[in-house]
Amino acid sequence: MKLECKKDILRDALTLAERLTGRNLSLPVLSGVLLEVMGEILVIRATNLDVGVEIKIPAKVEKEGQVVIKAGTLISLLNNLKEDKIKLELVNENILVSSVYHTILVKALPVGDFPSLPIQPESEDVEISAETLVGGLKSVFFSSATSSIKPEINSVYLYSEENQLFFVATDSFRLSERKIIMPSLKSNLEMIIPAKNVSEIIRLFENVGDKVVLNFNKNQLAITSNNFYFISRLIDGVYPDYRQIMPKEAKTEVILTRDDLLANLKLVNVFANKLNQIDCKVQPNNKNVEIVSQNSEVGESAARLGAEITGEPIEMSFNVRYLLEMFQSLSDQEVVIKFNGKTKPVLFRGAADPSFSYLVMPMNR
Repeated sequence: MKLECKKDILRDALTLAERLTGRNLSLPVLSGVLLEVMGEILVIRATNLDVGVEIKIPAKVEKEGQVVIKAGTLISLLNNLKEDKIKLELVNENILVSSVYHTILVKALPVGDFPSLPIQPESEDVEISAETLVGGLKSVFFSSATSSIKPEINSVYLYSEENQLFFVATDSFRLSERKIIMPSLKSNLEMIIPAKNVSEIIRLFENVGDKVVLNFNKNQLAITSNNFYFISRLIDGVYPDYRQIMPKEAKTEVILTRDDLLANLKLVNVFANKLNQIDCKVQPNNKNVEIVSQNSEVGESAARLGAEITGEPIEMSFNVRYLLEMFQSLSDQEVVIKFNGKTKPVLFRGAADPSFSYLVMPMNR
């Protein structure tokens, strides 16, 4: 194995791959990445047996071959080299890194112990733009449960229905749904992707400007682009039937300016208590919404927001953190809020763009 490549491209690829390396005492080779030279391409592979990635970068190849090396060691080395190009050469089963002014020998790990990536699942190719995939995942990911006790909700649910693609996440206290219309979508999709693997998909593909191809079965998902191949296990389970709790109508409907709501939520958040609780009072007669927070150690705050209101007056308490987090996915200029009683979940949507729905359970006062 002998090649020359650009230092920055190699470093960036190694940085992406390193996060998918494993910490397995019985298989220490998982802590490394496999470098394999084929034709005019350097392939970098990493896996922790739960997910795997293959990244291709261009190289000037003199001799093909492969080696397994600690990615962190090579990244640190590259960060401290000033030259634009470097050479890698396999010497006595170790890797020799050389540039104009430096020659460094880095110890390698046994190539034979490095596991191969799982075979791509046999299924019909599903083409989707990387922007759509990453955007959909990012818009709901924050609502997934952080605990793995219930793996079905420590995840993102992805499914299709009538040329529409749905991304869903919930932690049982709030739920996010993103609906994307895709007239060209012909295949039926349904999968539950573990949350920790969703974050890797976002990181790997958010800068891919072209389409990606999905292949999947009930156990695995493979995502392929020109320079990336990613494979993840899927959760073999049943996602909660969340549509049963999606409100069909509203006893009270409120329309607020997005920026006004966000600014006042940030203000009352300063005085929220240890449970992040704020109290909300909808007053149809006065055409305003009052938001109050109290903290015995800090103080208290009350904000009144002018709003379009139809229906009954209602009072509720919310976790303000849940409300603030929805704004990363809700960009419409006006927000529609639908109430159906003190104990029922509250629905938030954009007035002009209903593609994102956010459901929040009230807090017990």
